[in-house]
Amino acid sequence: MSSSSRRRRDRRGTLLAALLIAACAPQVFGASAAAAGQLDVVAVRPAADRVSLVAAVEPPPKPALRPESFSVTAAGAPLPTRVTPVVSGQLSVAMVVDASEAGAPALQDGLSGAAGFLLQLPVTVRMSAVTDSDLPTVVAPPAPGAKDALSGLSTVRAGGERATSDALTLALRQLADSDAQPRVVVLYTSAPDAGGEAAVELAGRFQQAGVLLVVVRHGAATPYWSRVTRDTGGVFAGTGPGRAEAGFDQVAAALAGRYLLVVPTAGSLPATVSVRVDTAGGALSADAAVPAPPVGERAGA
Repeated sequence: MSSSSRRRRDRRGTLLAALLIAACAPQVFGASAAAAGQLDVVAVRPAADRVSLVAAVEPPPKPALRPESFSVTAAGAPLPTRVTPVVSGQLSVAMVVDASEAGAPALQDGLSGAAGFLLQLPVTVRMSAVTDSDLPTVVAPPAPGAKDALSGLSTVRAGGERATSDALTLALRQLADSDAQPRVVVLYTSAPDAGGEAAVELAGRFQQAGVLLVVVRHGAATPYWSRVTRDTGGVFAGTGPGRAEAGFDQVAAALAGRYLLVVPTAGSLPATVSVRVDTAGGALSADAAVPAPPVGERAGA
């Protein structure tokens, strides 16, 4: 074989290798970027002596991140940080279902999806269930595990008008009385809003209580529910006929990536804190503005 023939074959081999590297590079780099993920602080709750933050890690890591993976600093100084995954044994959750006559066509689908959601939670989770109807009713008072909540939901029948704002108020009363624990209200509804209460007012009540609102709606997203869930650090999912289970699975997956971080109030507020988390894909960070606490919760007020 002549030297010129070998050179041509070597050049063809080099060109082929370069083409393969170029074709694979976007996939490799894309996978690396996806693995890195994203960190967002989706809710901030200031109080006189502590600040509660809800951090969302996307995609949700499996298994859940260890508490020592997180760190919080203010003005460069580290803050003692207590970290609890939202989906943990310390969670307190109240399920609210639309049991109105208007919501009747979607009720059974919603009850099935709600049951599947509750069964995914740890057995020590404190669960309760409330109906949204003429007179909102606690069909399952708070108890560990899904047994009582499922039993209560099985008795729900449709009828009457909605009283969504009142039902959500009743659900808030079922939760553990500690904003140092993760607490979530899950609403399944066909309604476009909570009735007469403005979105900013409802979101403010949940923010004040330090509770995430999750909404699975039979229908498309509405500006009302999108705003309230966003402002409380919660999740919204819209579903179609026979798709409630998929909607509940969607919010369950999103909640699996949320973490409650509690730090002491450092210095004067408002202030900015920086959150960092170390994941298998690399370190992620996000800043969060911490406003002054409500007047009634400030020291000496």
